[in-house]
Amino acid sequence: MKKVVLLLCTLLLFIQQGMAQVGTKEVDTELWFKAGVDFKLAPKWEVSAEEQLRFDNNIGEIKNFHTELGLKFDVTDQLDLRFATRFISRKTNSAEISFDQLFRYQVGVAYKHRWNQIEFKHRAVFQNRNDPELSEMQGDIPERYFRWRTGMEYKIKDWKYDPIFRVEYFGALNGAQAGTDDTIRFDFGTERKYNGIGEFGFFYRYETTLNAIDTSIAHIINFRYAYSF
Repeated sequence: MKKVVLLLCTLLLFIQQGMAQVGTKEVDTELWFKAGVDFKLAPKWEVSAEEQLRFDNNIGEIKNFHTELGLKFDVTDQLDLRFATRFISRKTNSAEISFDQLFRYQVGVAYKHRWNQIEFKHRAVFQNRNDPELSEMQGDIPERYFRWRTGMEYKIKDWKYDPIFRVEYFGALNGAQAGTDDTIRFDFGTERKYNGIGEFGFFYRYETTLNAIDTSIAHIINFRYAYSF
């Protein structure tokens, strides 16, 4: 437990340092809904599909909606490789109701292990997002990130709603060209599986940019559902 406390303190210091140079702050409240299915192709292969709808502007407007397709290969019981594509409709900043069509892909690896009553899950991915209808010569600069997420679930005996805490860091690989910033997320919530029905999850997410002159902060309420075949 001392290691966990030390990790949390280090992360809080990191956030404080990253926000020390900020000027103005833009704060928003968002609501996300996600529903997906997972299907075992073979003992080591799994495919997944999900739909997600997001609201922003204090849950007053649609932010985006997307479809994601994923593929996972289990190297061992603890280690897996992942690839995912996402087709995104993202609201433009104009007053008219219109959406940009974006494409995103991720390539990554995930690892999990257990220490006493705590299960740890780690994930590292490379992410690329761009407008498939435009080239870089036409002004489309792909947004590229390295993402690292670490999570812990505390297993409580005879309790169905084990608490889950996750932190994820987004490192903008071409931030100066794409106009993106480093970002960090904190999640706190729980998940529960119901036999024959699926898995439901609820999370509160705090997301903020780092080392940005104008900081963006989002308080996100996240509901998710998944069914496995």
